[in-house]
Amino acid sequence: MAENIQVVLRFRPLHEAENSIGLEIIDRSVIISDKNTTHEFTYDYVFTEKSRQDTVYDQVAISAVESVCNGYNSTIFAYGCSGTGKTYTMFGQENDLGVIPRACETIFRNMNKDLLTWSIKFSFIEIYNENIRDLLNHRNSDLAIRKCEKGIYIQGLTEKLVYGAEDILHSISEGSKQRTVSSTQVNSVSSRSHALLTITITQTSIDESEIVSKLNLVDLAGSENVGRSEVHGIALAEAQNINKSLSALGNVINALTEVGREHIPYRDSKLTYILQDSLGGNSKTVIIATASPNTYVLSETLSTMKFAKRAKEIKNAPKVNKNESYTNLLKTISMLDKKINILEHKLSDSENLNNGVSQEVMKTMIERWEMKINCLDRELECERIRNKNLLELFEKQRELCINISRQLMNR
Repeated sequence: MAENIQVVLRFRPLHEAENSIGLEIIDRSVIISDKNTTHEFTYDYVFTEKSRQDTVYDQVAISAVESVCNGYNSTIFAYGCSGTGKTYTMFGQENDLGVIPRACETIFRNMNKDLLTWSIKFSFIEIYNENIRDLLNHRNSDLAIRKCEKGIYIQGLTEKLVYGAEDILHSISEGSKQRTVSSTQVNSVSSRSHALLTITITQTSIDESEIVSKLNLVDLAGSENVGRSEVHGIALAEAQNINKSLSALGNVINALTEVGREHIPYRDSKLTYILQDSLGGNSKTVIIATASPNTYVLSETLSTMKFAKRAKEIKNAPKVNKNESYTNLLKTISMLDKKINILEHKLSDSENLNNGVSQEVMKTMIERWEMKINCLDRELECERIRNKNLLELFEKQRELCINISRQLMNR
């Protein structure tokens, strides 16, 4: 069932010596007066500069995160110009957690312990100057995007198996140190790359059906007015690549909202290529647009709000990512069993009537279906053995991690 992307707007607090633009917030709408022009925008939520991190998470993000535990793909990303609080919203600070650390805690808190098996792994990358870099292994850079039957993947990317929220948070802390940042006139710690954290959950239920779902958490680099940021040399090239990538994102959103448009330019940037399922595909998607109330960046604020308004028109079609192979095998075997029973009754009746031709035809059909059932039974047994081996491996790794943690604590 199609549903609109959820889009929210969040204003950061004014800094000293900044002047506030003339804005009015009424429920879910924002009205901005610019000289003789009035701009009005409506979103799913509007958060003022006084909004707390837990309020933003509980009202717009937690639902998407919980959906991943139930088998859906979800994406949450922050968009806005440089210095408007995207990284703060997504990562937060030590005592003021953002979306990402809260999401990690939610996932492990909501995992269904009644499942036959479940495992969680994650990856962490940055896209810097259109170069994909692995933040869990700094030796992996310039990684390539590949496509297979199951969708898009990044070749050679490190995916780390984790057993608790603290495992992910520790790796995020270490990986973030590798992320490219620098100082500009508009932001003292400006992210010069897009950061993408992907958490993959694999669940096997009692009926042996498998569900694989993904949560993408994205901290986009900020769009930048190079005249105001006063960047030069390498920083200028970085800003130009960031703006080009974000323009490609805008072009994808424009294409998705144009009636009758067939070609969507996902491949114009690595960001949109990786996130194509999140935009117009199989995902529950939340966009947190961050903006500044400062009059000095009014044009950038209006640009962000127009982007968010357009994105709100995108419709996705999320579905539970259930691998029906086990369930379908069991249904097929049950169906063949029923057909064999029917044929056996008919064969018995045919023998009473002494109809030789019908008997031979039915015997042949019964033999073929019995052979098919035997093949399906062998296939099911192979899947059961595979799941048993995976469960044993998972438990061994869990026990190893617990023992290592205890040894480190006792030092």
